[in-house]
Amino acid sequence: MSAKIPYSKELSDFLYSFKIPEEELSAEFSGWANTNPEKSFDDFVWNYFKEKAISFTKSANSESELYANMRTIYLHMACYKTYVNDNLKEGIEFLKGHYKYDLLQNQASSLKMKVSVIGDKDCLKCANSKLQRTLEYEVNNQRLPFADCPLSKDGHSLYKAPYGYSVKRDENGLPVNTIKKIPERNYNPNTKYGRRKLREHARQEYAGLSSKEKLERNVIAFIIMAIICLIVWFLLGTEGFLKWSQH
Repeated sequence: MSAKIPYSKELSDFLYSFKIPEEELSAEFSGWANTNPEKSFDDFVWNYFKEKAISFTKSANSESELYANMRTIYLHMACYKTYVNDNLKEGIEFLKGHYKYDLLQNQASSLKMKVSVIGDKDCLKCANSKLQRTLEYEVNNQRLPFADCPLSKDGHSLYKAPYGYSVKRDENGLPVNTIKKIPERNYNPNTKYGRRKLREHARQEYAGLSSKEKLERNVIAFIIMAIICLIVWFLLGTEGFLKWSQH
C-alpha cells in the first residue's frame, strides 16, 4: 500500500513546474518511507528537492539552462519553507538563492544588460524604488530580497519585488553582445561529422578571441564548475560531495 502524500499548493506548483507526475512522487515517497520509517514527510520533501537540484547540475545542456532550473527550484524551496514549514527566515535564504540564479541566468545570455529593482506596489517604502545598475554590478552586490522591506518581515512580500532587465544597445539600436561570434552553419550534432565540425567551429571562435576574452571565457568556465560543486556540497554535505565527485 502506497504512503499517502499530504499535498500542498506549494508542492503541487513544484511538480507542475518540472512536469513531475504525482504518481512518480508517490512511488518515490513509498520507497523512501519504507527505508526511513522514523522520518517525516517534510524530511522526504527536502531530500527530494536536493536530489532534483543535483540532477539539474548533471542534465543541463547549457549554462543558461542550469541557472534557469536552479532559479525555479530555489523559488519553490523558498515558498515551501515559508508557507508550509512556517519558517520565513530560512525561506528568505532560499529566496536569495533564487534571485542570484536569476541574475546569473541573464548574465549567461552574453548580452550587456542593465538591471532595475521593481519594488512591491503594496509597500510604501519599496513601491517607488528607482534602483538601476549594470548586471555585472548587481551580480556582485545583490540587493534582493530587500532586507529592510516592512512587508517581507511577515512573508507578505515574498517574490513580489523582482528584477527587471533591459538590453544595452549600440548607436544603431542593436543589442550589445559581450562575445564575438563567427558565422555558424547548422551542423547535425547527432552525426560524427556534425560533432567534429561543431568542435572545429568552437575552436575557431575561441582562437578569434582576444587574450582578455579568452581569460573571461576560462574564468566563466571555472566559476560554473565551482558553482556546481558548491551546490552539491551545500545539498549533500562533505561526505555526499566526495561520493559525487568520484562518479
